[in-house]
Amino acid sequence: MTGTGTSAGRVLVAGIGNVFFGDDGFGPAVVEHVDRSWLPERVDVADYGISGVHLAYDLLDGRHGWLVMVDAVPLGEPPGTLSVLEVDDVAAYGDRLDAGRPPATKSSEQRRRP
Repeated sequence: MTGTGTSAGRVLVAGIGNVFFGDDGFGPAVVEHVDRSWLPERVDVADYGISGVHLAYDLLDGRHGWLVMVDAVPLGEPPGTLSVLEVDDVAAYGDRLDAGRPPATKSSEQRRRP
């Protein structure tokens, strides 16, 4: 990652997904093609792939006040549809946002659900 500045104004753009699992590699592909020379210094762009733990630690260090996650999620829209989900939207979509995660990474409560 690059850049400096106060955490409140820093933005992290995180590419999320598995490049070996079809369109789930959308997030990493997008951040790979971002022309960082056009971005303000306060914006960091990184490919997190399937390393959610790495992303969590980077968020916990307090460097960023904003997070933009770039990922492919099954929302029932035609392929290629771009959507913006706010934090409040996550509860509305529930398990559909978890559909691509391997069962071993889900909580025991999620694994018990039919």
